[in-house]
Amino acid sequence: MVRHFSRFPAREKSMMSVMSILALIVACSPAWAASASFKSGPDRVSLLELYSSEGCSSCPPADDWLSSLASAKGLWIDFVPVAFQVDYWDRLGWKDPLASPEFTRRQERYARAWGGRGVYTPGVVLNGRELRAWGETPPSRLRTQAGTLEARELSPGAYQVSFEPSVAARGAWVAHAALLGFGFESRVLTGENEGKSLRHDFAALDLQEAALGEGGRARLRLRKKPGAPAKRYGAAFWITAEDDPTPVQAAGGFLP
Repeated sequence: MVRHFSRFPAREKSMMSVMSILALIVACSPAWAASASFKSGPDRVSLLELYSSEGCSSCPPADDWLSSLASAKGLWIDFVPVAFQVDYWDRLGWKDPLASPEFTRRQERYARAWGGRGVYTPGVVLNGRELRAWGETPPSRLRTQAGTLEARELSPGAYQVSFEPSVAARGAWVAHAALLGFGFESRVLTGENEGKSLRHDFAALDLQEAALGEGGRARLRLRKKPGAPAKRYGAAFWITAEDDPTPVQAAGGFLP
């Protein structure tokens, strides 16, 4: 009788099995997913903001237009879109699930800077300026230099933002970050859009800011909104001067 002996003792085979299982766990674990990194060039990247609400009957065309930019050629390179759902329509019969009073305050700050009478939806802001003629083409590339903005994910949701400006600021530079959600679908039951099915992309789920410290760096943490899972996520980052909402540089992209 010919006996066949294993090349590895039982203990070594057991250790190999454990290591294989651990390797599989590491490979499948979200905690080990590739970290995100976003960087602009020295040329200024436009920040495109939409202020919208599910309670507003004139907003769905603007929402659809912004969604169409997800396949635009200049996305993340020439412009970074963010949709802010405001809450001042909620009192009229339908509570927007993505609305936030913080987003309303942001739009009101723009209105004050422009000397406007108030806020409205849909409202579009391009590089800190009111844009009435929206919906035609995506913003074109700007040829003015602003500096290089980089956002690097240190751990899930935690980013280090750095900015090397080529323009001067009167005060401190401030870094802003927004977590973006894509593929939200909502069936509106009451209000001006009653019976309509609405879709949202580039929807802001969290908004954070911090002054840049020594070395032109700041750390920001973005958190997902409970009860609002998206089909896909992204992130947007931009820089402003202190006490001025006008963005001077932006960067962003889809999250891995």
